[in-house]
Amino acid sequence: CVWAMSMLPLFICFYQQLLTSTVQFGDSPAVPAWCLALAIGLCIGVVLSLTTEREQPPRFHLLIGFCGFAAAAMWMDLIANELVSVLTALGVILNVRQDIMGLTVLAWANSLGD
Repeated sequence: CVWAMSMLPLFICFYQQLLTSTVQFGDSPAVPAWCLALAIGLCIGVVLSLTTEREQPPRFHLLIGFCGFAAAAMWMDLIANELVSVLTALGVILNVRQDIMGLTVLAWANSLGD
């Protein structure tokens, strides 16, 4: 639970394609977005470690459940998009027409995220 919630900000940064972005606060030097996400995740991990006991559910169990659901939805979307990209590339390599690919394989792969 603590590990998953600690890595969630970094995964969101990866999902939103912000790994090469920078964040600047006022006149301070720019910080890479992944460093900021890692720091936020570390803070979340420390707070959860200090407030969670093994014998009882976590104090923020509803929030953790919602974040887990959102992370699972992001994973499914990411995998479905990659599957569509791979199948499109395979269709180009095998010289399959785009309309045939769209009616068959890509329609199935595209509905995976739904």
